[in-house]
Amino acid sequence: MTAHEQFADLAGAYALGALDAAERAAFEQHLPTCAECQQLVADAQLVMDALPLTLTLGQPPAALRNRIMMSGTAPVAASTASGWLAIAATLLAVVAGGFAWTQYRQVAASQVAATQSQAQLEALQAQLSALQGQADGARQTIDILAADDVARIELKGQPAAPSSTGRAYWSASRGLLFSAVNLPALPQGRVYQLWYVTAAAPVSAALVTPDAEGRYTLIAPSPAGVTPTAFAVTIEPAGGLPAPSGAFYLLGAF
Repeated sequence: MTAHEQFADLAGAYALGALDAAERAAFEQHLPTCAECQQLVADAQLVMDALPLTLTLGQPPAALRNRIMMSGTAPVAASTASGWLAIAATLLAVVAGGFAWTQYRQVAASQVAATQSQAQLEALQAQLSALQGQADGARQTIDILAADDVARIELKGQPAAPSSTGRAYWSASRGLLFSAVNLPALPQGRVYQLWYVTAAAPVSAALVTPDAEGRYTLIAPSPAGVTPTAFAVTIEPAGGLPAPSGAFYLLGAF
């Protein structure tokens, strides 16, 4: 077993805060040197952020539950197992998350009834609207991961960004879930552009502006009439272009 394989199995537990002090220290020493482990942690965190925001208590989707159960028995690759085991662990947060959301709405209703301040009312409505938007994104995330036609595509860093890595979960019926880590800082007046690579020509999927640490996450519906064979990321002028003009920074095929 390589050093990476040893640590990859800990990625989901690290994102959940379930490692002991010694394991956490060792994992955090390894993490900055391993783009794949960073991607695994990002994936686990993405699902952790999504699940507690779902509004309906109850059983997870059957397709997602089946994949979780199979990940414990089927002979899959270590990175795949780690990703699905992270999802399985974060499912435990669904009930607590749904309960917390219900409590928040009850408190919010009480505050609205108790206050005559229009400013406070508008601030509370803005908070509820923001949480509703997060919940909508959470539902989309789970729908994509649970879709019967979902496929996972690994995007590898190209010579322009060898330490970058990305991952796309693509479902023609549900949409695209994309994340990337270690993207280099953008030059002034430039933007990353994510592409659906099709048999006919690349089609723009989104303009990508990563955070200060080079991380980015996207959830998008499936575009009509687009059947990708690969995904790619390039750097283009601000505002994007109808076709890629720059070097590939990330590239991954089905």
